[in-house]
Amino acid sequence: MRYIFLIMTLLIPSLTTAEEVIDDSHHVISLGGGLGVSRWAEVHGFDEERLNLKHHYEVAYRYQFNPSWGSEIGYMYQKITGSIVLSPLTSAYIDKVSSLRLAAVYSTPVSQRSSFLFKLGAAQYHVIANLRYDDENVDTDNEGIGALAALGWRYDFTSNYEFSLVYTYQKFDTNTVTANFGYRF
Repeated sequence: MRYIFLIMTLLIPSLTTAEEVIDDSHHVISLGGGLGVSRWAEVHGFDEERLNLKHHYEVAYRYQFNPSWGSEIGYMYQKITGSIVLSPLTSAYIDKVSSLRLAAVYSTPVSQRSSFLFKLGAAQYHVIANLRYDDENVDTDNEGIGALAALGWRYDFTSNYEFSLVYTYQKFDTNTVTANFGYRF
C-alpha cells in the first residue's frame, strides 16, 4: 500500500498540463548555447570565401503575461568555432557577434506539455569582422539595430523547468540554433 501511495504521489503532479504550470509562474530565466552561421560579409559586398561555424551562448529573461503571450529580453554572444578556407586570396569572416534583443513571444500548444514558439522583435548588434582581399586586411567593427524572428519548440516540465530548441534569424544575417534550459518562478 505504501508503494501505491508513493507511485500515485509521483504521477499526479506529472499529469498537470503545461498551461496550469505556467499560470502560476510568470517569470522565466533561461541559459542556452548552440551553433550558427553568418552571411554578414557577403551581404555587405564581400565574397565570403569561408564557411564560418560559430558557437554561441545566451541568457534571457521572459515575463509570461498568460500561457500564450510573453515578452523577452536576452543577450547573445557568438564566437567563431572554425572555418573552411575556400580561396586563399579572398576571405571575409566574422570574428565576434553580440546582440541584445527585445521580443514578443507567442506560444501555441502542440500537446499537454509541449508548444511551438514564435518570437518577433528587435536586436541591437555588434559585429567584429576581418576582411581580406588581395593581400589587404581590413578589420571592421559594426553596430546597429535590426529585426529578429525566431521559431522553436518548448517542453514544459512540472518541476518549474523547461527546455526549448529555437532557430533564430537576426537582421545582421546571423542564423542560429539554440538549445535553452529555463527555470520558471
